[in-house]
Amino acid sequence: EEGPQRIMPLGLQNISAYIKKNIKQKSAIKIFDYSNLESSDTEQLDDLILWKPDLIGISIYSSHVCAAIHWGHTIQHSLPESFIFCGGPHISLAAEDFLIRSHPLFKLAIQGEGEYPTRLLIEHFDTLPPSKKSVEYDNWAEHIPNAVWINSKGQIKRS
Repeated sequence: EEGPQRIMPLGLQNISAYIKKNIKQKSAIKIFDYSNLESSDTEQLDDLILWKPDLIGISIYSSHVCAAIHWGHTIQHSLPESFIFCGGPHISLAAEDFLIRSHPLFKLAIQGEGEYPTRLLIEHFDTLPPSKKSVEYDNWAEHIPNAVWINSKGQIKRS
């Protein structure tokens, strides 16, 4: 039966381990597990918001699509310059539909394996000056494997 996870999802554990082992820059990286939260649990996002990251990835399960979009609104309201992307089981099945529903909150979706694409996103963001963190991503998203995004013309694009 589908529903909230009781342990940190394996995908997040894999991404965390891969990033810690392979990241070239020494970015501060944190993994927050929100897989068991409801839409109304936005106070649980306080630690993330206080940390003020430039890049935020959320793993999306089909059971909490609406909650993730609600969290995206909360995060964007508090951190308007952050780049929010997504991955996870639901995104692997329905990235285009999710992006259409959640655009412009979620800028990019990663389908399938997320370790290497997430690493490339982190490395890209580490090279940008603070004032350019949320710049037009049409120019570089195509270099992120398994990426899906809506370009500036409103078209679905895939790497």
